[in-house]
Amino acid sequence: MKKIHTITPDFPILKIPSQAQKGEESYFNYKVDKQDELSILQGKHIFIDENGYVFNRYEIFPCSFFLRTKLAWLPSFKHIQKSLLEKRKIKIDEGIWIYDIWTPGYFHWFADALHRYFQIVNKLQRKLPLILPAELKNQKYITDSLERLEIKTFWIESGTLVSVGVLYTIDYLHCPGTFTLGAMKTLRSKILDQQATKNNDRHRKVYISRAKAKIRKIENEEALIPMLKDVGFEVFYLENLQWEGQVELLASANVLLSLHGAGLTNMMWMPLGSQVIELRMKGSFEQWAYYEMAASFDHQYHYLLCEPQREGLDPHDGNVTVNVSELNHLLENLTKNAFNS
Repeated sequence: MKKIHTITPDFPILKIPSQAQKGEESYFNYKVDKQDELSILQGKHIFIDENGYVFNRYEIFPCSFFLRTKLAWLPSFKHIQKSLLEKRKIKIDEGIWIYDIWTPGYFHWFADALHRYFQIVNKLQRKLPLILPAELKNQKYITDSLERLEIKTFWIESGTLVSVGVLYTIDYLHCPGTFTLGAMKTLRSKILDQQATKNNDRHRKVYISRAKAKIRKIENEEALIPMLKDVGFEVFYLENLQWEGQVELLASANVLLSLHGAGLTNMMWMPLGSQVIELRMKGSFEQWAYYEMAASFDHQYHYLLCEPQREGLDPHDGNVTVNVSELNHLLENLTKNAFNS
């Protein structure tokens, strides 16, 4: 593939939260080697299979391997040649490729995949079809958002090999959790342009519970929820809401509170400059995604560090205990500051 355009990323301006105590700056002073320049790549006469491998008759392209850490997942060139001979081929003239193995996740679909799609579209000033493995049709928020955005999609069905006349893709900024302002705000505005918000109130306080999630829960949530309701929060389980309902809900909220997890992605639909409070496990130095996302939408980011259920837990899947009185104090301070501003 050859480079046809370059983009200078417009990163959000990051500020350490004013509430940070001595020693907590390390949660926000992380080092990430972000790209100073992104390349939009173009390839001609490209093949893509249902597993997300992108190749021609001579090589397998690097975009096939992003986040694939096990050598067992890498196809041999013999396997590729076999695909060329045996799989049913469907030809399309041109399209965009932004898929990787994390794309099916809620956060990764909106914050990574569609983010990268609009980086390409904004630069090319053309709305091109998106090419995706058909297994993604199982995620309704993917099909619903594609319909809302009016993005023409070509699905790669099982046993099919797609032959693309001209394919476009783009470099990764770094790893998931880094953003550019233009593409993120384009995505947000296009979603909300199609949003007929029924509730004109923009001052709801929303707490997203992870009680129904498989991992990463709050051990003492039964003690937490009464306090939150006392200070005006509504409690929601996003498993009970379709994607459009989540957009409707957060478009009417100006305060969002949740434990680290995909539910915080919905800050994208809140009014710009809203309040986001993330409950984080102590020691979660690599969980910066929602801190950076909040900055992308001019939201005010706040946090509370929570005790892990036990020592040595991975912050990505371990449970935590929330200090209810500390959280109550944080919320009281936010209310006072909002009143005095």
